[in-house]
Amino acid sequence: MSRGSNPRSIRWRQESRSPQGSKVFRDDGLGAGASVYHYLEYPHALSIFSESRLRLANPITWSDPYEHGWCKSIFDRPGPLQQTNAYVLCWSRSHHDEPAWRMAGFQRTNPILRIRCRVRDILSAASTLAQQRPGSFFMGKVCYETEEDLWKRASSARAGDVKEATRTVANLLLRKRNAFRFEKEIRAFWLDSEPAKTALFVPINPKTVVKQVMCSPYAHPDQRARIHEEFMDRFGVKVIDSGILHAPGN
Repeated sequence: MSRGSNPRSIRWRQESRSPQGSKVFRDDGLGAGASVYHYLEYPHALSIFSESRLRLANPITWSDPYEHGWCKSIFDRPGPLQQTNAYVLCWSRSHHDEPAWRMAGFQRTNPILRIRCRVRDILSAASTLAQQRPGSFFMGKVCYETEEDLWKRASSARAGDVKEATRTVANLLLRKRNAFRFEKEIRAFWLDSEPAKTALFVPINPKTVVKQVMCSPYAHPDQRARIHEEFMDRFGVKVIDSGILHAPGN
């Protein structure tokens, strides 16, 4: 690694194993009782409750050019990692930051909501998925490094210098450039070698797994009222407001 960098070593703790061999892992640096937050558009938040599931997306479909390039460097080059598929849901430890609402709402037309869950509940839901299909689930803190160090990791993996492809992919998916350190990101992802899809769904009981639903401070008052009413009428869920004040016109 480059001089001056001090990358965190990721240690995986096995949380469960299905009779078929599918496993669920937690980054030892992420507490099982920790709260994590996911920002998403209003219709997608509704679908979590109406369909009782969390959607994990294939990162190859992500539009962010940096993320897309990084994932292509992992999965699209010949080597031991090419047969591994990933499905990811991004979370954050950020819960008081006004800029997080701005970033989540950038170039979005729908109001943004934020859900809060406990790590242990997500892991428990993943254990149910592990009973249903082959693969492994991982959840951990993103580590931030220099771009030079990141590409060294990817090059080493592509060259076949890996002991276990699944663990290698998991460790690479938890690495990002130092510039993104402010995101305080947590990632939950499923890895397998089944035929690739655009998304994978983790079944949940949203009334117990989702501890809180919060509405963006930038939602129009009429939109906010409609969101409050729909969640209460359809699901008996109280949506709370962020309480963050922002300058008029922002």
